[in-house]
Amino acid sequence: MRGFAVVILCALACAPAAAKDTGLIFVSNEKTNNIIVIDPKTYKVVNDIKVARRPRDMHFNADHTKLYIACGDDDVIDILDVAKQQVIGRLKTGPSPEAFGMDEKRSRIYVSDEEGSSLSVIDMDRNIIVQELPTGAEPEGVLVSEDGKTVYVTSEAGDLVHAINAATGKVVRDVVAGLRPRRIAATPDGKALWVTAELAGEVDIIDRAKFVVTGSIAFLPPLALSVRPWDHQVRQAILLAAPYSVVADAPIEGFLHRTNQLDTLGDDEPESPCHLNQ
Repeated sequence: MRGFAVVILCALACAPAAAKDTGLIFVSNEKTNNIIVIDPKTYKVVNDIKVARRPRDMHFNADHTKLYIACGDDDVIDILDVAKQQVIGRLKTGPSPEAFGMDEKRSRIYVSDEEGSSLSVIDMDRNIIVQELPTGAEPEGVLVSEDGKTVYVTSEAGDLVHAINAATGKVVRDVVAGLRPRRIAATPDGKALWVTAELAGEVDIIDRAKFVVTGSIAFLPPLALSVRPWDHQVRQAILLAAPYSVVADAPIEGFLHRTNQLDTLGDDEPESPCHLNQ
């Protein structure tokens, strides 16, 4: 995944005086290998913190005194002291950590290793990987259940959501989601999982008890549509795309776009014998 992540320090968090009630916004920048700290009142950058290469997913610990940052190109999770705004530690991960979930009660971090197609289980106290669990290709989102017994992981290339038994390290259930599932969250009542499906342009809703997709919320952008007034021809935009890339987008070289990007080769108004608008 390319881009940035944002974490906001909640005003109700219990943290040292230097960090308490600040509401600071922490933004990870994959390309420049740093964390930008933004004052929410002025929206000005107040600090620029260097971290390991390609920082991505970020999570606070329970009392918001530390910020954990997955750094994909150095295979580590940096630990940032929120009050000092300094990196104070580093956890080793598997290849290309993408996202992670934390279980502080059991001192475990579950990390999706994108290039390794696996989920690393890290002992936070000993800073060692205690388990490597196979997943579908390109694992992404990670969510630890409220009781710590189940870890949910999305597989981008496999279009799957896994339910993993945290005690045994075994995948106990799979469900097929929309194209390229990414991030995952639980509803406040704990009954459903919401999973973003990037290429499907939707959020899939999964019943946690039955572990089936029960619905989806579409976020597809409206496609351009136009009607030629002289021949009543309807033109509908069609995106040419492969699973991982856009193949073409108007305007396309070699095609006629005289007045509208939806125009294609063929008779235009001056050449057309059809003039229904007259």
